Amino acid sequence: IVTSSYGLVILINVVASSFMMMYLSFIPGGARKKYMEAAKKKGDKDAESRYSLPKLYAEGFSQEAKEFNCHQRAHQQALETYANFVVCSIIGGVRQPLLTSLSGILYITARVKWAQGYATGDPMNRYTGSGGWGKHVWTSLLMTFVCAASTGLGVAGVV
Repeated sequence: IVTSSYGLVILINVVASSFMMMYLSFIPGGARKKYMEAAKKKGDKDAESRYSLPKLYAEGFSQEAKEFNCHQRAHQQALETYANFVVCSIIGGVRQPLLTSLSGILYITARVKWAQGYATGDPMNRYTGSGGWGKHVWTSLLMTFVCAASTGLGVAGVV
């Protein structure tokens, strides 16, 4: 039986984070057009094929390719950890709904700041350009993992 506080887990860690993921999905789309046009202006005859879908990343070593790939990574890296975040939130929130919800707020804030830093074109800005928030992507994930473990240990009758 879940408490009414579990509603916060659903609203923050599932619903709000889904909107955050939708927001992040727009980052590479806008960058794809921007950097394709910039590459064309610089005379890249392969710009259309280099930046067009279905290619996930732009090939080559130009500044445009590097910057586009940073925009793409801002979204892609979020996808790589999102399933773990949601699953552990749903499980962890059963026993620790308030801590899990707080980790959700931290995750959303840190993930957006991380992406904004990454999208500057310098990969290190995911940490240094995020106002210190980027590292808390990992803090929030760890928090949800611990909350999920707490639920598992409780169900198993260990604690």
